[in-house]
Amino acid sequence: MPVKKIRIILDTNWYVSATINKKSRRVLYELLTNKSLVILFSDEILKEYKQVI
Repeated sequence: MPVKKIRIILDTNWYVSATINKKSRRVLYELLTNKSLVILFSDEILKEYKQVI
């Protein structure tokens, strides 16, 4: 039986925090490179990323 990957949504606050705080940056990097996770996002979240960053 295949292992199910955990699906998560990272909101804009994660990316903003990562630009300010080293610990947040490290946690974000670990989340983004974790092979057991699937990062999900929507068009609305992408628009917000572009507006904020």
